[in-house]
Amino acid sequence: MKKKLLIAVLGVVILCVGGFFLWNYLFAESPETQIRRTFQELSTTVGKNGKEGLIVAMEKARDAAAFFDDVCTLKLDRVPHGVGAMSRQNITANTLTLRNYFPPRPAVRSRRPRRWMPDWFARRIAGF
Repeated sequence: MKKKLLIAVLGVVILCVGGFFLWNYLFAESPETQIRRTFQELSTTVGKNGKEGLIVAMEKARDAAAFFDDVCTLKLDRVPHGVGAMSRQNITANTLTLRNYFPPRPAVRSRRPRRWMPDWFARRIAGF
């Protein structure tokens, strides 16, 4: 009885450990995918949407600084004082300054939903 229980428990443990390693091997996110996702999130955070006030711009710049470490080394081309070790406060200030140089993103227009029948047929039925 004890031997069967021990074999069952050992089988479950081996199955769990094997499943864990298989899951990490098959479905793990590659470092490249993680970096792409992080940059996409940063781009979405920093992007301008229409006319925004100073408070919204400051909040977005502060949120962008959260993507970086407390002190990190950056190289920003064509930006004075944009090279070297920067704190989050420096990153926030540089982000706020740089956002002023770029126009807001254009509004995305949604397409008209497709109808189940053509317009000419709908007009004919309606009597137009």
